[in-house]
Amino acid sequence: MKLAIFFSILMSWVLVGQAQVAKRHPRVMELERMLQNDVQTSVRDILPGQSFHVKVMIDPLHRQTVSNGGREALPYFEASEEIKDEWDDPNRSDFELLGRVNRISVKAYVPGTLSPEQVTEVKAAITNRIPFVEGRDLVEVEQKNWPLPPDHNRYTSWILGLGVVMLLLLGLVYFVVSSLATNRISKAIKTIKISTADGGGAGGGMNAGFAPAAGPSTPQTGGGGSFGDAGRVQMNDTIRMTEVIMGLVKNFESSHSFPTLEDMTTFEQYFSSHPRSVGALLAEFPSALKSKVFSYSYSNSWLKGLTDPGDIDPISFELMNKLARFDRASESHDWNELLILCWRLESALPAFLKRLDSADSLLILKSLPQSIAIQTARELMPGEWAAVLKRGGPQKTLSPETIEKYKKMALEAKPLRGLAVLNQYRKDVDLIKYLKVCDPVFEKEIYGAAPAESALASLRPPFYPVLDASSDEVRGFASQVSIEDWSLALLNVPRALRSNIESTFSDKQKFRLIELLKRYDRSPVDAAVIGEARERVGRYYRDYTASKAQAPTASEPAPTAMDEAA
Repeated sequence: MKLAIFFSILMSWVLVGQAQVAKRHPRVMELERMLQNDVQTSVRDILPGQSFHVKVMIDPLHRQTVSNGGREALPYFEASEEIKDEWDDPNRSDFELLGRVNRISVKAYVPGTLSPEQVTEVKAAITNRIPFVEGRDLVEVEQKNWPLPPDHNRYTSWILGLGVVMLLLLGLVYFVVSSLATNRISKAIKTIKISTADGGGAGGGMNAGFAPAAGPSTPQTGGGGSFGDAGRVQMNDTIRMTEVIMGLVKNFESSHSFPTLEDMTTFEQYFSSHPRSVGALLAEFPSALKSKVFSYSYSNSWLKGLTDPGDIDPISFELMNKLARFDRASESHDWNELLILCWRLESALPAFLKRLDSADSLLILKSLPQSIAIQTARELMPGEWAAVLKRGGPQKTLSPETIEKYKKMALEAKPLRGLAVLNQYRKDVDLIKYLKVCDPVFEKEIYGAAPAESALASLRPPFYPVLDASSDEVRGFASQVSIEDWSLALLNVPRALRSNIESTFSDKQKFRLIELLKRYDRSPVDAAVIGEARERVGRYYRDYTASKAQAPTASEPAPTAMDEAA
């Protein structure tokens, strides 16, 4: 009889446990896991490398429990046989189900070594991470003193023992090496003494004992630097490097042909990778020579290097040494200047060459760097661009009058730079910080009010053209932008201004966009982060419009005269 009662009680406990497990809805557990992962991420950022444990429990709000509990009736919900309430609806997202919660309980166990300020910080991070409602939800942070593993002391002993063994081995190796070195020095001293005795004097013995082996002599640097294994100078003395650079600068100042196209391409290459080192080098140039070199530049890396130059270093010396080795004797100054003016046109070069005589255009292309010549020829002569690679035959030259004419045309297409651009660049860099936090409507006014010499648009592509674009234009590049960047860029933008953009999204993208915007409403985003996202979207749109504008050019027929001139 007692045994039967015992089994009855045991079966009742099992059935009650199963019923309690069955009450846990799968969507409830899924939402708990999502919130638990979010909370763990927040705590991990505050306590990197430390142990902790987080448990999230949700008390869901079911319709059948409300109706049976005698509470206030919920709004009408059309339910099928399978879907009793929102928790059974597979089409409802986790974020929607957060509104169907009676209470969220979070229990976090953290190390007992934390200070009260750290515990408060952990609790604040948890409440900011979840949709916390004061008075409804519960967040508890409890400190625990977890014991060390049972084998901790044993592992520590093993580690200490291995450390002692390694120290002994290193000491033994050091002793052996020192002994060998001492023996070699002793033998060398004995050899010197013997040579001195045989040579008849201390001077002869020393020279005989330390005479260098036959071969090339080792060059001396005079204390200004050192020579590597390959014999290349490695300058380490800033004062000595500056003296050498100033001597070379005087040669450049007296040269009528400096800078050549090769000089400018080399400057451009070093500016793109080491702007501060090259800026320090140009700071040593006389004002007239620096203005002359800078006037032929075109990229923003020059502005960055000259407004924030560094100190003379081995990179500066390496560049100056390379420039000093270029041959300028055979260069015609006017022809070389024309090539530089064409080189700095960048993307406008194809349109400029179309205005010239076809044979002259081909001659200029052959004299430009191959990377520029081939790309430009593919736009001007699709299918016949290989003409720029052909060499041999009589070399055609342009008359001085023609060169002067083409130089004026190139300057009209892109005027030379003045040093005043540097001052404007400093203002633009400071203005960009404000553009990251200002309203898109005011952003448009700022770009419109920028002076003509400003490089603001190239330094930071504007975002407002995206809002002004039509739906068809947006549709062409919208897929290149992630929905996360779109949500940040469109945050706080009036619905009327963003309607053209949202009309290009699919239903899935619209749903995801709305969810992200709601999340940002609950957890405000820093204005600078929004500005960076708008800058990325603006850059995507600028590249898209540029490629779209160049697409018709690539399909135009090539002038037949250029092929005849080749």
